[in-house]
Order: sequence, then structure tokens, then C-alpha cells
Amino acid sequence: MSAIRPLLVSVVVGSMFVACGSGKDLDPANAGAAGSVGVSGSGGASAAGGASGAVACPAGGTAGARTGAGGRGGAWISDPPCPGSAFPDCVGSGPVCGDGVIQTCLVPQPFGFCQKAAVGQSCDGADLGTHTCQTQGFGSGTLACSATCTPDVTGCSACTTDASVLRCGAAPGNALETSVIALGATDTEVAQAWVEQGSSGPPVLRFARLSADLDVVSTTQLDDPTFAAATNGFNAGVALLVEPLPSGWVVTAYAEPDVLVHAIDAAGHGVSRLRLATIPGAATTLLPITAARPGGGPLVVWTKSGVVSAAVISSDGRSATPPITLPIDTTVMSGIMSAAFVVDSFFVATAVVDDPSNAISSHLRLVRIAADGSSATAFDALPGANVADPYIIAGTDPGAAGPAAGALRIVYIGTLPCEPQYRALIQRVSATGAALSAPVPFGDRDAGYLADRPLALAGGDTVSLVLGLDLHSLAVERNAPDGRHAAPVRVFALGPGQSYQRSFARRGPDVVAAWLSTDAQGAQLARVAP
Repeated sequence: MSAIRPLLVSVVVGSMFVACGSGKDLDPANAGAAGSVGVSGSGGASAAGGASGAVACPAGGTAGARTGAGGRGGAWISDPPCPGSAFPDCVGSGPVCGDGVIQTCLVPQPFGFCQKAAVGQSCDGADLGTHTCQTQGFGSGTLACSATCTPDVTGCSACTTDASVLRCGAAPGNALETSVIALGATDTEVAQAWVEQGSSGPPVLRFARLSADLDVVSTTQLDDPTFAAATNGFNAGVALLVEPLPSGWVVTAYAEPDVLVHAIDAAGHGVSRLRLATIPGAATTLLPITAARPGGGPLVVWTKSGVVSAAVISSDGRSATPPITLPIDTTVMSGIMSAAFVVDSFFVATAVVDDPSNAISSHLRLVRIAADGSSATAFDALPGANVADPYIIAGTDPGAAGPAAGALRIVYIGTLPCEPQYRALIQRVSATGAALSAPVPFGDRDAGYLADRPLALAGGDTVSLVLGLDLHSLAVERNAPDGRHAAPVRVFALGPGQSYQRSFARRGPDVVAAWLSTDAQGAQLARVAP
């Protein structure tokens, strides 16, 4: 991939937890804002989580209360300062652009308190003043000056220069028409699927195989009439997911009204297309989710008219088991669903409100699905814990022993005893829903938003894709099994535009991330060592 280049040294700082649009704000002060935690009644009483019994809070008032002197201070409004004779009068209408010198001069003001106003240039020729790509909000690059003496950011990049960034730059098919992007990865290969929405003609679904270093190995166009028939190519209901097969890949796509599964062979050629379900946009509010299975095909879960269904894709991606209905009542769901394969079964997790008539809290609902997709059993988990937006981490904790050896690790938004603020927690849960450990904080609640399900690394650590609190930075955060930081938060992308579409996958000891943003740089791709 010639557009992707290796990057060398250091970074900015940045973020953690949960995405714009699908994100969860870890700060309860932001409740109700766009992207905030979808938990009803955040101001209500919070129950202690897991198996930790009653807890005596320290005396002296509500946890988190602040004391100290109040008062706002301030001063009378004064007349605005005028530039005086600090600058010369302009010759003509303003500074001369093109002489290679940044200038500031005074122009008459027909109205207002001041008779003259200062007018200046941002840059002029090679004179950029103090401006750099970083001051313009980018992670790296070389700034230039335009013919109108304004910063030219075409040489700037969202990629930062942190030592953790192993490679970063334009993704395959890096067109401004790219509207959706998704990644999958194994220890040796990366796969990318994306949709190009051209200015004329129907949108196109494409797929690329990439080496471990993100070099393009092959690309192909996947034949999909659904994309051509969808209104404007895509509308509000959009999903694109990539999972590995024992030999090849599966791309699951939803473009109203169909859920389709494309099988791609080991050489990157599309070999089949399977329609799992037909779902008009008005019949679903939850996009499909998938869960990879080592040595087999993935699980696909979708919702239609409030009914949650699932099927397991075959090892060659060309067929699926008969769909089964999952025992999940979507009318009392709170937030997202997630899915993962753990030990010998698929698991789906969601949060269910405790009292539909007064939805101030919700609990964890788990569904265990047989590896062959033949059965599904639901059970409530973590009794007494207030749970929202649960994510199941695939795989097991290598350091766990006894009953915990096959435990699920669940990251969710909840509260701890004596701490009314909602934050991300991690907890071990048995395959039958019992708490095997007390909940502990997961990462830094003030760092940012969880932008995707945390991924398991070797040794039991997890890594998360993090959207900065300012919505302009992307980072990875690595956490030990006990929730603590195992490494500094690594900011790998930074731009003046907001990231609005992201995908994240583990590739061996590293992670790869793809994203789109509003700064019109096209699709971007990075490989990061967490």
C-alpha cells in the first residue's frame, strides 16, 4: 500500500471509552449528551455490583460531594481595547500577500468603538510563523501556505508520530466516497471491506487482503445487488463486519433490507453470497453483530421487529445453520448487544431493565448458544449489579484457575459501592452467570470513550479502541486483567475533524484500526503496538 508509510517516534495523549453515535460517556455529568451512556435513571440509587455485599460508605455525606468557598467573582464590563499605533496603517485593503513576510496592519472601521482594526496574515510564502500541522489539529505532516496566505493542510496527516504507531496512512480504496469500512485480522493477515459511494452509479462493495504490515495483497469487488438497490446506496441502517474463516474470510453486510454473508476464499476471491434475512429499515433498530469462532465460521445475530435471531456460518462461509430465536425481549433491553466465543460456546450479552414501569436500573442478560447453533439458553447474571452496555471479551483469562478458568470477562458501564458515578468496570462471570470476582474499574474513566468491544491479548491483557473526549483523537489503551493500565494510553490519530466511523481488530500482538472522519482525508488505516 504505497499510501501507507511507516512512522517513527512519539505522540500526544488522549482517550478512552466509547464511540460517537454508538459510544458511552463515562462521565455522568454528560448524561443525555450525544454519545452518552444509555442508562435510564442515572441519578437514581445504585446497587452494589457482583458478589460484594453491603458496603459502609465513609461518614461525611454523599460520595463525591465537594466542599469549599463559593462565589463567581468578576468585574464590570469595560471598553474594548483598541490597537492604537502598535501596527502601521494598511496600504490598500490589507496586508500584501506574496512578499514572504507575515504582516499585520490597521484598516479604518466605519462603525464600532475603535476607529481602526488590526488585520493580519496567518502565513506568507515560506513564513509560517508559529503554525504547524499540529497547531492545525493534525497528528503530523508538513504545513504549507496557500496563495491567499492561509494555512494549506494538504500535507498534514492524522497519523501521530508516537513510537507505538508501526504504520499509518491512507487505507486501500482511500476515496472520499468511502462511506463504510470494516476490518478483520488473524495473526498473519488483515482483511478490509469497504463501500464506495460514487458520484454516479450504484455504490460498490469491495474487499482487500493485506499483509501483516498492511501491504495490499489483493483486492476484489463483491457482487451485491442489494447495495445497488438501496436508497442512495446506504441509509441509516448500515453494517459491515469482517470475520476470519479457517481458510478465507466472511463479510457480513446489512444494507436495507437484506442481511447478506459473502464468503471469500484464501486468495481473496468472492465465492458465494448468502441471504440470512430480509429486514426493512422500519423493522429494526439494532444492526447485526458477529462473533468469530476459532477453527470455524462466525455467529451472526440480527433483530427484526423485536425478534432476535442467530445462525452459525459454516467453516467455508457458503452456508448457515437454520436460524434460531434467542430468548431476548428487546422491549426491555437497554443499550447494545455484544457477542463472543468463549471456551466451547457462543455468548450474547445485553442489559435488561429491572422494572419496565420504572426503568432506573438494568441487569445483565446472557444467552449461551451451542457452537453448532442448535440451541440457546438465557439466564440473568450478576444479580444486584446495575449493568449497561456489556461487552464480552473473547477468549479466557490465561491466569485464571479453577471455575474461573472458563469464565467470561465482561466490561460494562456501572457503579461501584459509594461511587455514584457511572464508569467502565470489568468482572469475571461464570458460564452460568455467577460473579467470580468483584467488579473493578476498567481503565481511566476520564480518558475518553470506548469505541469498540475490548479485545483480548496474550497474557490476559485487553486492548481497547478509544475515542478522545474531544472526539478528535483515537488511541489504544491496554489494561491488565485487574483493570489497571498495563501501558500508557497511545494516541495514534489526531485531526481537526471528528471520527465518525471506526473498525478495530487484533493482529497477533498488535492491533489495526480503520476510520473515517469529517476532515475529508478519506479512509485511514493504522497498525499500533499497544
